[in-house]
Amino acid sequence: SELTFSLESTLGALRPVWEQARQQGHDLAADNPTAAAFLDRVAAGNDRGREVTSLVKSIVQHYEQDGHRTTLTARLNGLEGNPDDGGKVFKRACQACHRVGNEGSEFGPNLSDVGKRLRNEEILESILFPNKKLDPKYRATNVLTVDGKAYSGLVIGETDDELSLLVGQGTLQKIPQDEIDLREEVEVSSMPEHLHEGLSGVEFLDLLKFLGAQQTAPTPPAEHSKQKIPREM
Repeated sequence: SELTFSLESTLGALRPVWEQARQQGHDLAADNPTAAAFLDRVAAGNDRGREVTSLVKSIVQHYEQDGHRTTLTARLNGLEGNPDDGGKVFKRACQACHRVGNEGSEFGPNLSDVGKRLRNEEILESILFPNKKLDPKYRATNVLTVDGKAYSGLVIGETDDELSLLVGQGTLQKIPQDEIDLREEVEVSSMPEHLHEGLSGVEFLDLLKFLGAQQTAPTPPAEHSKQKIPREM
């Protein structure tokens, strides 16, 4: 998959060269049917990717205008994507914080049944505007200790003696209360804004299709890897 991604990215960057050659009648990869088919797929995918990127940009710009938003979102949802490829995008871009099935982290909401819980429009909104509908339990808490160490994560437990934070990569960080110098809850989602800008148009579309296909109830916490969370001191 990494090789395919690299080839697709390279062909995308060199598109003006080979597209012009094709328009001039050059039969590229004439002796390699597999390569020719790959080039055809990238050509079609790049067209679709540009359309997705343009639609997403317009949705962001006109999101407060109901008519524009509805029309643009409907056009985006009507495009054909590949959920299997979207699963690969999820592993690369989302799995460090979210869980689907038995894979991923509980730093953010479990997305195993997100396609059942949310409409496609709501899934899109949650990615483009993570702070719009913020579940309080997923607000990050910043902690600064008396010796200058800084942590940011989700509070998953607290006693008179100790604060437990779930930090990056699902690591459990336990901090003695008497070592905390400053503690504040951040009024924004722990999910970064502009996540879509780090994906190609096709990748973003495939990710949406993958998430929309998730219909399985999450595994109860006692049955998955909360017991396996490493502790960092």
